[in-house]
Amino acid sequence: MRSILGWITYWTSYLTYVAILLMGLSFYSMWAAHGDNSFTPREQLQTFSGTVRRASEVIVQTKRTNSIRDRYYEIEVYRLGAGAHTLHIKKMVRANDSNGSNEWIENLVRKLPEKEVTVLYDNSNEIYEIVSEGQATPLTYEKTRDFLLTTAHNANDMYASVKGWVIYITMLLIGIASSRFRSRYEQE
Repeated sequence: MRSILGWITYWTSYLTYVAILLMGLSFYSMWAAHGDNSFTPREQLQTFSGTVRRASEVIVQTKRTNSIRDRYYEIEVYRLGAGAHTLHIKKMVRANDSNGSNEWIENLVRKLPEKEVTVLYDNSNEIYEIVSEGQATPLTYEKTRDFLLTTAHNANDMYASVKGWVIYITMLLIGIASSRFRSRYEQE
C-alpha cells in the first residue's frame, strides 16, 4: 500500500511543473494576441526584388512512418549581382492545412516561376507579401497580418480562458499538495 501511495504522489507532483508550463503558455498567448506581437510591422520587413527561379511545395516526412511532418512552399528569387534568396510561406500553410484552404497559395506559387517579383519578408524568411510584375497578388501584407492576428487570438482564447486557468490552478494545487505529502511520507 505504501509503495502504491508513494508512486501516485511521485507522479502527481509533476502536475506542478505541467501547470507552471501551461500558465507560461497562457501568458505568452496573451502577450502575442495583444498589440503587434504576433506579426512583424511593415516598417521592419525586408524587401527583395528579382526573378523567380523556382517555386515549389516542400513536404517533410518522418523517416519511420513516412507521414507528413511539415508542408510549406519555397520560392527562390534571383537578382543579378545579389544572387539567389530562398524564402518560404510556412505560417499560413500550417494553419490552413486543417481546413484545406491552401488552394489559393498553391495557385499563386504555380504561376510565379520566371516572373519578376518584389517580396516582403521577415528575419526568418517568412513571406508577408508578393507583388508580381507590378500587380498585387492574393498574398498581401494586410491579409497575412490579419491571419496572424486571428491565429494569435484563437490561441489566446484556447490557453487563457477562465476554464483553463481554473484547471491550471487546480493542477498546481494538487501538485503542491502531493509534493508536501510525499516529503512528509519520506520523513516517516
